[in-house]
Amino acid sequence: MDIFEIEQTLIWSEAHFREPRINVVSAEGLTKEPPEFPENKQWMRLFTTMSLTLSDGYVDFDSPTDSGGDVYWYDFWDADLGTPVGEKAQPYDNRDGVYIREYTNGWAVYNRSGKAQEISLPIQATGVESRITSRIHTLPDLDGEMYLKQETGTSVDVNGGGVVNIQDLVIVANALSEAEPDLNGDGVVNIQDLVVVANAFE
Repeated sequence: MDIFEIEQTLIWSEAHFREPRINVVSAEGLTKEPPEFPENKQWMRLFTTMSLTLSDGYVDFDSPTDSGGDVYWYDFWDADLGTPVGEKAQPYDNRDGVYIREYTNGWAVYNRSGKAQEISLPIQATGVESRITSRIHTLPDLDGEMYLKQETGTSVDVNGGGVVNIQDLVIVANALSEAEPDLNGDGVVNIQDLVVVANAFE
């Protein structure tokens, strides 16, 4: 099965399987090298971001050198993207084979377009793998990346009451379309800022 077929199967499964729905992409490295070998890490990022952009599923990536069923954990998976706020299976800038999905703390981007792609984000973000902080990033073909939003310095505890609750949510709701309190750093108070507050409720 090629990558395009895996994509289409994942998209179909997300659309047609009944809840509770758990889709898992299980992949294996292309080389008989150790899990930390660059080609294996790239392949892991490809399948991880495929799952993050096209589904609410999971990914299992095994190195061909594994024996005995041991599972290898990549540091890439420790990145805290938060919860999804963007729709699944959204092409980036209408480009074939490039998908993006926003999360409360960043974006996942997946590229199997056949060439490197320049990705322009609305705010500064840091690539988990590349460690480059910028609004514009270059993503190689057959690769994926997670971009984490930079801290804006604005506390989710908007009213300073010591706890994040409905009062903070009301303040943000009353400031929709204004410049502050812009909790996700995209330049305007919008539904995404409400999601940030709701996810921080104590």
